[in-house]
This record gives sequence, structure tokens and C-alpha cells, in this order.
Amino acid sequence: MDKLSSRLACCGGLGLIALLAAAGLGAGWFFSLEKPATAASIEAESVAEQGIETVTSREPRKTETVGESAEDIPSTADGISQPDAPRTWTSTDGKELRASFVSQDDLDVLIRVVPEDRVYRLPKTRLSAEDQAHLASIDEEAGYPMPTPIPDRWPAFLDTRSRSGPTHSAGGSFFQAGQFDIESQGDVDPDDAALMVTICAAMDQVVRSVPLPLQWGRPADERREVFLHNTSASYREAGGPPNSAGFYSIDSREVHVFVPALEGLDLRREFGLFQLAQRKSYTLLVHELTHQLTPVLTHSDGPAWIPEGIAEYFSATQSIPGRFEFKNTLTRARDYVSNSALDTDGIVEVRRLELWPIEEFSERGLREWNETVFDGKGGDGWRQYSQALILTEFFIHGYNNSLRPYLEAVLTGSDWENAAGSILYRGESAAALQNQIQRRWKGVGVDLVFTRSPSTKTEDFELGIGLDSRL
Repeated sequence: MDKLSSRLACCGGLGLIALLAAAGLGAGWFFSLEKPATAASIEAESVAEQGIETVTSREPRKTETVGESAEDIPSTADGISQPDAPRTWTSTDGKELRASFVSQDDLDVLIRVVPEDRVYRLPKTRLSAEDQAHLASIDEEAGYPMPTPIPDRWPAFLDTRSRSGPTHSAGGSFFQAGQFDIESQGDVDPDDAALMVTICAAMDQVVRSVPLPLQWGRPADERREVFLHNTSASYREAGGPPNSAGFYSIDSREVHVFVPALEGLDLRREFGLFQLAQRKSYTLLVHELTHQLTPVLTHSDGPAWIPEGIAEYFSATQSIPGRFEFKNTLTRARDYVSNSALDTDGIVEVRRLELWPIEEFSERGLREWNETVFDGKGGDGWRQYSQALILTEFFIHGYNNSLRPYLEAVLTGSDWENAAGSILYRGESAAALQNQIQRRWKGVGVDLVFTRSPSTKTEDFELGIGLDSRL
């Protein structure tokens, strides 16, 4: 691969490793921290397995700036339930089960069966008169906000462009799209503003259209604020971290983006190969909007890879602004990892990638995540986001969406670590999961290596298709 390094050096004065180190901060995926964290836990008791039809939990059948003290770590997510102690529930046909009350509405009740930690939505009419009387005695404000039902299947794609226009515009500087209030600070190009309005409206629909509990704990009528900055001075004044293009603030719950930096560096054009690269635009905005739209995860004290991986997943599946593709997600994830390495449109392709062992990586909290982003050498920030995406894509599409029941359990009060072993991993060891992930990525031409001291090497990459013959 010395040949590759020399080609890159000759064609732009940039060596691959130097570029990877410069890209170690990723594309500016940041959210600022303000509040202390607490842990969620719940008592678990044994219970006989019950044949209950599940609605919310059915599985398919087959930056961030780092604070100096603990006060800078975010608090447990708004809406995470601290459910009642388990009790015995009886159905109208006499079947019993041990479960904790989570929430209810006029027709249904949400319960979490122990010790399986599985969440179910049941019609109240299926419960005994005693249970219905118990539910009637519970204060309307008690428990977790009752979530709307979640789709059972992933859509093949979601295209919102035909219905994603702003519902209101005033003077070209303020827009409303879905639940978003979008305000430009300065003279943002109208085409850029239109694209970002399209993306905001799309994300408002995307998070409700996939079989994950991403909207749990979020008030249905809550507005979201997005600020578009045209100058670096305006962006920095709003709190934008250095070397970033966008951030989500946990304290204000606002998204701020520095519009001129969103498209990044296009090395293909610098090399004179293409007039316009066919790259996915504005993935950073998708990432930050995901944080804003999923506060129950973003503000949680769980593993950092979960909110980051979900944000990267939607960034990777966006094909063009307003359209998301959920077919061939493994290939999309591979291409996204390659594109993110240099923030270019595939000038290099990843062929080998060293990652941290899953058991170590999954314990990484937000503080350690941020420290890796800012202090990582040789692209560790990029590697961290890449691993979060790899795990998220696997647990959704390569492991029968075990991410769904896992999130349902932890968002209703289950312990993150215990639920990971029994629900997310389904009792398998981290080593066994690593082997499955390696085989999965080997099928798309990438060798994954899990090691405690991952590093980036020149030979891990090769020139993208269409470049080699021209350089």
C-alpha cells in the first residue's frame, strides 16, 4: 500500500494516515453535556412463560464537549420509567403472569413481564375485573407516558419529499416543518435551507416509521428548534465546538448547524475526476436531529454507542435528502464507513478495520466516548462512530432486531447491563457475537478485527473504484 500513499501524496499533498488523523473527529457529530447521570434498576422475579400475544414487542418471525466534573454528565432520560413492583395479573381465561405496570390509556395497558424483561401491550378487556379495578385506581399521571404502537416491520424505503415542504415560512428566515421550528441566522442560501427543511420533516416521520421505541417518553406535541448558521462567528457564539459543523445541546435541546461546512471536502473534485460527486448530503444534520428526536436515549445513562449508533444508522440509510433506504443496509453501512473515513465520496474503501472488543466497547459511557472523539489518535473518533454503526446495523438486521425488545426493556426501567446479556445478546457471549459480525462483514469485503488496542494502517484501505485507473 506504499503505492497508495505515494499516489495520494502526489495528487493532493495528503497522505492517507494524515487524512485519517484529521478525520478523527468524524464530521462534527457533537452534543454538549450539562447534567449528572443516575442509574435505573428494577426488581426481577421468576415467572412461568406465558403465551401472550405481543403488540409492542413482536419480533419478525423467521461535540460534544467534555466537562471537567460529574455535574457535566447528562441526567437519566426524561420519561424513563421507574415501574411498580411486580404483581400477579390474571387474564379473563384464568391465566396468570408476573409483571410490572408501565403505563395505560383508555383501552390498553403496558406491562413488563419479569424476569424476561419483555414489554407487552394488552387490551384491558382481557384482564380480570380485579386487575381492571387496580388499573382504575392508578393515578392518570403515574407511570410512563403511554407510547403509540410501533410498526412491526421495517419499510423498504421511506420517501417524504412530496410532503415535506414547510408548513409556514416568514421572510425566508423562519420555517416550520412537522414538529420543527427552523430559523436561519444570517443569509443562508435558499437551496440549502430548503434541503434542511426537507430533512427535518423527513426525520420527524422516519423515527415513527421504524420498529424501534424511539419516540417513547417524548411528549407528542413537543416542538423542536433548529438553528442554521451562515458564519462561523454566529455558530461559535451559539456554543459550537471547535472543528465541528453541528451539535445538539442537551441543556437547551436545540440543534445548531454551520451550513457552509456541511458538505465537507470533496477530494474527487480536487483530483479533477468528477464535476460533482454522488455523495449523500447533510448526513450530519440527520445525526443531530436523531439525537434531538430521541431524548429518551440521548439523555440516558446507558451505553454511549446506542444513541450514537442509531444516529449513524439513519445517516447511513439516507440516500438523498428526504429519502431513506432500508434495503441492503449492510452495504450502505460499509459505504458509509468508507465515506466517513475521509469525509469524501469513497475516495478510499475500507478493507480491514480494527475495533474494540464488544464487552469493552459496550461499557463506554458518554464521557469516555467524548474523550475518545477529542483525544483519539489515528482516527479513533471515526472508528468509534463506525463501530457504533456496525453494532446497530447488526442488532437490527443481522440479529432479528433484538435492539427493539432491549430498548423497550431499558426504557421501562430495566438495568442496561442485565438486559444486554439476556435480551440484546440473547444469552450469547460477546465472542460469539463478534464472530457473527465478522462473518457478516466478510461477505461485503471487509475484515473486522477485534483488539484491545485498535489502530489505523495504510493497508486497511484501497483506492475507490474509478480512482485507481486515473492516478
